[in-house]
Amino acid sequence: MRWIEFPDDRIVVEGLAWFSENKPELWRLPARLRETISPDLWQAGCLPSGGRLLLKSNTDHVVLRVKYPYTPEALHSPHPLNACPSAAVEIHLGGRVWDIVAPEKRGETELVLYKYSGARMNYFSIYLPLFAQIKIDAIGIDDEAHLSAWTPSYTLEDPLVFYGSSITHGVSASRPSLTYPARIAEKMNLGHINLGFSGLALAEKEIAQCMAEINAACYVICIGENLFGRGEYEVMEERFGPFIHILRRAHPAIPIVCLTPIHSLTERHGLAPGGYMLEDYRIVVRKEVADRRSAGDQNLWIVEGLDILGLESTEGLADQMHPNDLGFNSFVQRLEPILSSILFTNSQD
Repeated sequence: MRWIEFPDDRIVVEGLAWFSENKPELWRLPARLRETISPDLWQAGCLPSGGRLLLKSNTDHVVLRVKYPYTPEALHSPHPLNACPSAAVEIHLGGRVWDIVAPEKRGETELVLYKYSGARMNYFSIYLPLFAQIKIDAIGIDDEAHLSAWTPSYTLEDPLVFYGSSITHGVSASRPSLTYPARIAEKMNLGHINLGFSGLALAEKEIAQCMAEINAACYVICIGENLFGRGEYEVMEERFGPFIHILRRAHPAIPIVCLTPIHSLTERHGLAPGGYMLEDYRIVVRKEVADRRSAGDQNLWIVEGLDILGLESTEGLADQMHPNDLGFNSFVQRLEPILSSILFTNSQD
């Protein structure tokens, strides 16, 4: 076994916009933001949902030597599969899943991702965990194996950039590649960056400013549920417009797609703690988009979350508000055609 210290130019890191600034850390937010945002948001930004490693090799083995600095409660269980998908790493060959490997312990460990006798050239994609911080020390391959970098031939150079709550982050996805951002990007043959922060999509200006640093094919904004749960309607009303403004000021022509909140079973309980319905949060999004389009911004779009997962689609929910894999499939079926129309035919009204 030959160990390649990480990072290495022959191992491409995708989906982590500030890796060149953060390396070797696999964080989703830039290190310079650490002291300017809340500790909870910073910790969420250290979870590498949407991060991927790409390598080309004729090795019969791929092993990750890693550390899990802190891990989900699932790793307290004697059953390693309880940690999947929270801490699991997923490996694909040629676009198809090969294996999903969850750590059996916290701290230092080795994850055997690929073991197959055949010594042929393969294109490996390694999806990083959804909800566990991970540090990669080295990648092990066969002693005589060739190793080189590769990047997919995407339809567009720039990635889709998604911002949202736990729904975007990937809560209840059964493995890292099945979040709705990952699945939509794969179907559209585009790269993607997942800036979903579970419980913490609060439309902070610092996050908008960071997003504006990324040259995106499209920004997809899906917020409201977290603020509804906190009873912070006024924060939604105050922050949503400025958040969009920061992106638009930096990128006058890049499409921005805003999703209103999907159906939540909590709506059946009436008002949130702040005295507002989830529909009130949807109205904030609708009004902002309508006002800006009336003012001439024809590259700003709205998608109704209820058209993706509505009252009749509760089988797509894993709990009161989080989609399961079936629910994420509804995102793919209903949101992907709209994004494709905007980006590839520009015919969406």
